[in-house]
Amino acid sequence: MCARAFSEVDTRSPLDPVSASRYLEAMTETVLTKSEGGVGYLTLNRPEALHALNLGMCETILAALRVWAQDPSIHLVMIDHADGSRGF
Repeated sequence: MCARAFSEVDTRSPLDPVSASRYLEAMTETVLTKSEGGVGYLTLNRPEALHALNLGMCETILAALRVWAQDPSIHLVMIDHADGSRGF
């Protein structure tokens, strides 16, 4: 399900800056985002399920990818998990 959603990232219809910031502000507690030094960071934060993806997380990740796809300063996206030694 997520792989199909990621392959459909559409960069042809740009988001205005207000919409883009709303997407990033609306990130859920289960997917944390930040960008720094040309890198977009996605942190999976669902340790009770070993950071397994669910539909809501996939939608959040897709929204972040859409925003970053339009930002020429983002060259790389890193995916990691929140603190904890299990999962991911």
